[in-house]
Amino acid sequence: MRFYIDTCVWRDHLEDRVGADGRPLGLLASETIRKISERGWKLLISRIVLEELLTVYPQSEIEKMFRPLQENAVLETVPVVVPKDVRSISAHRGESLNDVVHAATAGAAGAVLITQDKHFDRLRDLVEVKKPDDLFR
Repeated sequence: MRFYIDTCVWRDHLEDRVGADGRPLGLLASETIRKISERGWKLLISRIVLEELLTVYPQSEIEKMFRPLQENAVLETVPVVVPKDVRSISAHRGESLNDVVHAATAGAAGAVLITQDKHFDRLRDLVEVKKPDDLFR
């Protein structure tokens, strides 16, 4: 199985974040990444994920997080897919350009998009979307 991890989930993992409702987002993200890795499934990222992470973290911290996943051949970088009508999709559905690209990239890679962001529900025709806490129920 293949899972494209949205930037917000990587941030939850790194920062051990807690949601406004008290949900342990960091713990859920970390458990999801661990379970996917233990099963030998693929965690997918794209250049867009890396660029978004680089706006918040230094390169060295990102490399430190990804290194064990790369060493275990779990992490895979996939090419970015930009739909030709990306601007139209973004405008009509109220999604950012990057989020449309995340959804299209994950869908083209045959992956499930793992995110905490509810707004990705508007892009379910491009990709299957799951929250970390729903993945292993």
